[in-house]
Amino acid sequence: MRAALDGIAAATAGKTLEDFRSDWLLRHGVERGIEIISEAARHVPDDLTALAPVRHPPATILSLAASYGLENTACTMQSAQP
Repeated sequence: MRAALDGIAAATAGKTLEDFRSDWLLRHGVERGIEIISEAARHVPDDLTALAPVRHPPATILSLAASYGLENTACTMQSAQP
């Protein structure tokens, strides 16, 4: 999870939203990183998740992505939901 987060941060550093929207490879790389984080988060043991409750439920993240016009990202994330 950490590698995916670090990769997303590095890939998006200094980028604008327009850069993100217009760069197919960047968008898909970030989407893939989110998929990896989502899948890994499903396997975190319950005793660890109890220590740090989710602050941003998936629905909030989907809504935020859609509000930025990132419907493809939102669809990808929504399809990854259990």
